[in-house]
Amino acid sequence: MTVKELMERIGIVDEGFTVAYINDAVREIQNMIEDNVVREATTNIVKNKRYYALPEDMINLLKVFIYDSTNDEYIQIARTIQTLNDDRDDV
Repeated sequence: MTVKELMERIGIVDEGFTVAYINDAVREIQNMIEDNVVREATTNIVKNKRYYALPEDMINLLKVFIYDSTNDEYIQIARTIQTLNDDRDDV
């Protein structure tokens, strides 16, 4: 179905509003789906270990937190956009 066909069916003449409504609907659907597939996992960190195994069925990693036992709180790890390859890493 095209945007024009949708506009005719619902009786809206402004294409901008229609596209905005469609985008809002897509975001709502994404939010509903994301809530249904969120799974939490924990692991212990090891000194001098850089890479950790992730579940094979994982689709998307949203956030990573590390527990700071001195302050008794979780700290979010910043997202890394680009990493340098280091052959010394134990991959």
